[in-house]
Amino acid sequence: MKGILEHLIKKFISWRFRKRPLFLTTFSVSGTILIAVLGLGSLTGALSYQDLTFKLTQSDSIESPILNATAVICLIVFSLSFIALSLQFLLDRISGNKEKIIVIEGRGLRDDDGVSLADSLDDEFPKIQLPYVLDLRQRLDGKLVRPEDLIPKISAAKVSINQMRSGGARSDTHIAYGGLTAVPLTFLTGVELDDEGKITVFDWDRTAEKWRSLDDLDDGRRLSEPNLEDFPASDNALLAVSVSYPIDTVDLETSFDLPIIRMDLDGRSSSSHWSAEKQSVIASQFFEVSKQLSSRGVKHIHLILAAPNSIVFNFGRRYDKRNLPELTVYQYERSQNLKYPWGIRMPVCSTSSARVEKTIPPEFE
Repeated sequence: MKGILEHLIKKFISWRFRKRPLFLTTFSVSGTILIAVLGLGSLTGALSYQDLTFKLTQSDSIESPILNATAVICLIVFSLSFIALSLQFLLDRISGNKEKIIVIEGRGLRDDDGVSLADSLDDEFPKIQLPYVLDLRQRLDGKLVRPEDLIPKISAAKVSINQMRSGGARSDTHIAYGGLTAVPLTFLTGVELDDEGKITVFDWDRTAEKWRSLDDLDDGRRLSEPNLEDFPASDNALLAVSVSYPIDTVDLETSFDLPIIRMDLDGRSSSSHWSAEKQSVIASQFFEVSKQLSSRGVKHIHLILAAPNSIVFNFGRRYDKRNLPELTVYQYERSQNLKYPWGIRMPVCSTSSARVEKTIPPEFE
């Protein structure tokens, strides 16, 4: 209840102090002052209405000249603002509103469609919405048995989004993303969309059961930075990044026989990711560690990532396709003996296209 109340307060503050058009501000302010002056004038006898016609009258009141001048100025500003707003409305109707937003919603963890991201956007976003549903479900109660069938859908999404952006200036097109999809598929989506400009990222709030933007303040908590001085020489490294849930060493050993590098979020929880600034910083930490591993001769990073969808997506966008090592991101399956049975090799470095890679138990390697 406390979290919902805090969220509502933040939304009210955001709405109250949102950026408004200049003429709308002058229209509302001048109108408010004009009403107040007329009310005060009617009490003092300095101003009055006669036959529905605004009439300025003279009186012996000391306040009369001030009220009269204020009323005249406010009436002029009010009238000019009204004319400007009317002209702007007509121009928008004639030329059409050029600004649009492409709303990308990834679906993969729930069989039902749930609450649409497009229907959850605030008034601050462009009115013209172009929804794009990235359906990564296989209708098997949230389970993925053929992940290789889903990779072409993500590749096709980028082509479709580029087509939706055509026909106008890129600056007139905004992009919003939110998803509930498996970690490897989410990361791949981020890799594919990394050069699509600024993207406003949303995530699903399980407590409030609604989509939320990353509008919280940065709490200053960061990922731990591993000491790589003692990292053994190896072409492969297992990087375990824990943001929301702990990553068990025993689980890792069911699928890998590799040196492990850990990055754990201070104050780890499933609700510590609602700050865009914080996500940007920890994504940079992930990038820097990947770069250090590359400088130490690592050719291939095997990534285990326990994090909310928005963080996984942003990590994918941040990964450097050309200058960082090859990368495979793995899926966790709690119910299986092999806890990380498969992963997606990302289209980075020397890998031209994404593909699924099955994990071989260490005892059979």
